[in-house]
Amino acid sequence: MSHLNRDRRAGRRGGKPAPAAWIVLGLVLVGAIAGPAGSRADDAPQPSGESRPLAVDDFAWIAGHWRGGSDGELIEEVWSPPAHGVMLGMFRWVTADGQVRVYELMTLEPEDGAPVLKLRHFNTGLVAWEDKEGALTFHLAPGSTADRPTFVGEEDGGTIRLTLENPNLDTYIAHLEILGGETPQVLDFLYRRVP
Repeated sequence: MSHLNRDRRAGRRGGKPAPAAWIVLGLVLVGAIAGPAGSRADDAPQPSGESRPLAVDDFAWIAGHWRGGSDGELIEEVWSPPAHGVMLGMFRWVTADGQVRVYELMTLEPEDGAPVLKLRHFNTGLVAWEDKEGALTFHLAPGSTADRPTFVGEEDGGTIRLTLENPNLDTYIAHLEILGGETPQVLDFLYRRVP
């Protein structure tokens, strides 16, 4: 994270999230798609002649406890296994000096027959960044697969693309593109499964 300046990473207290919120989103989302914990994306069933739409259960590989970070900062994400077609996740980002930068609460749930990622940001004290009805919503992009989904959302006229990859049992990578602002950003975040 050292390549980001401190002001861009610092999220605002109250109001709308700063563009850096999308970085956190990438870290937070920092999860969602492939097969049960303990399986690999490579182990997924091979598609037959017909393909079915993806469902939340296809993203079970993200269930569990994940950790990453750099420069002494900690990013951490925990996802529940799918239950009744939904998943729940939480994210926290703690600075090197022990200060909470942001919390996130996330869901993967079906909407109009496809998985949708929704999240809300909070400061210390659970002060929400978004309005009461303002969860950020990311729809599954065409061409997404269970082991490499892309979620797309909009904020303040910009487009956010989050691609999740599960290269092995204990690793996932969140590739985040923040487009449409003054300075588009492309960032990769590496997570390791916590035993």
